[in-house]
Amino acid sequence: MKTAVVGLTKSSHGTNIVEGNVAGEPAEAHNEDILETALTALGIGASGQPNVKDYTASGAIAEKSGTVTLSGTGAQAMTLANPTSGTDDGKVLRIISKSAHAHTVTTTAAISGGSNHKSTYGGAIGDTLVLEALGGAWFQLPSINQTLSAS
Repeated sequence: MKTAVVGLTKSSHGTNIVEGNVAGEPAEAHNEDILETALTALGIGASGQPNVKDYTASGAIAEKSGTVTLSGTGAQAMTLANPTSGTDDGKVLRIISKSAHAHTVTTTAAISGGSNHKSTYGGAIGDTLVLEALGGAWFQLPSINQTLSAS
């Protein structure tokens, strides 16, 4: 027996009505809602295009997946909250510099389980920090021109 991965409903099951759905929504509409939720969680936006959020000033990065860019007129000091264990596991966040500044990204817990909480960009356009969420922490994937430090 297969284990359901995304929880789609078979069209012929429950007379084409999702069981437990008091609104009587057809299975197809229910399945579209499930897929929409899953794609949104992966950072996919309208027409299947990835969502890209641009930050122009220092502050908190709200995204836990997808791509964000840093394009301020000076070095930006960004903070990034830890991912939620289980909920965010496997999500990948790319933070790309669109301006030639030594931006910093600081996390609340250590990156990759070590003692480093801050990543400093090298100061070139295209410098990139790539992180994956695992077990409530961020782990650095291959990145471009990043220096990790304790503070």
